[in-house]
Amino acid sequence: MEAIEVVFSHDSVDAHDRGDYWREMTRPVFDIVALDGLRANTAVGDLRSRANGELFLGRTTFSSQKFTRSQRKVQVSGLDGYILQFLTSGEMRGNVGKEYLQLGPGDIWILDLSRTCENQASSGARLTMMIERDRLEKLMGRPDLHGQVFRRRQPVTRILFDYMVELWSVSLDITPGAASLSIDVVGNLLRGGQSDRLRLSPEEELNFLETIRGRILRFVDQQLEDPNLSVEMIADRFCISKSSLYRAMEMDGGVATVVRERRLAKAFSLLVRGDMKIAQVAYACGFSNSQQFFKAFHRKFGFPPSEARYANARNIIAPNLGDLLSHFERSAPRSL
Repeated sequence: MEAIEVVFSHDSVDAHDRGDYWREMTRPVFDIVALDGLRANTAVGDLRSRANGELFLGRTTFSSQKFTRSQRKVQVSGLDGYILQFLTSGEMRGNVGKEYLQLGPGDIWILDLSRTCENQASSGARLTMMIERDRLEKLMGRPDLHGQVFRRRQPVTRILFDYMVELWSVSLDITPGAASLSIDVVGNLLRGGQSDRLRLSPEEELNFLETIRGRILRFVDQQLEDPNLSVEMIADRFCISKSSLYRAMEMDGGVATVVRERRLAKAFSLLVRGDMKIAQVAYACGFSNSQQFFKAFHRKFGFPPSEARYANARNIIAPNLGDLLSHFERSAPRSL
């Protein structure tokens, strides 16, 4: 079966009917009402739902509202299983079964669709996954997951967020087999969240690493100025072993190569701007001293950092993708 996406935007509906449409879209799962003191049609939202094989994901943005799953809703909806809800923005508080929850951005909670909840949410956004009951309970090693929370301060929670964001971006393009495997990865990451230790099979780890590879590269870019950026730092950030990190970066030439090349590309761009001294550039790009920077730069580009401003026009057209647009603009023929 091909991957399917369903999109609902409140902008496509007359303003007077938006609240009714939003309640109808969410009716199988929740009863939606506006917050006290607000008109009923102010409770609105947008929904994107994706299905690929056994994988079922949703992404929502919405106004402030109350959402309830009553015992009657449980009985008439026919839905079973679990919903994992990732708070990408906004806050939530209320009762989930007998538990009172108060959540913020970066937190994750689990809803058992056979149980009740009554919550109030500020305007915000959520990323959700629906998983069969038996499958998630087996992956996590125990039943009764209703209301379980994973806080954003937990390292594994941050990793799971990274994985889910990347999984959403590729969810329509991966094979059904990879989609099914991703569910196991999520379940085992959640289980790891109970002890802050990951337990992935080799196949699951490969899926995980392929999915978050772009996230790792972005983390490296954010930390380039830190001279302590290392294999250990990156592995700790993503809760993986050093050997796993080496495998993830193998196609890029290895971790050390990735860090060095990105530092030098950043240094080149800063030098071309011409508003920083060489020593300042070296420090801003994470080199421990100017001599180390000089040697690495000369080895990479074939000339010293002091000549970078002039070499840009003479020898190097676009050292990175960020400069490619500038090159196109400079090279385009001028209209007469």
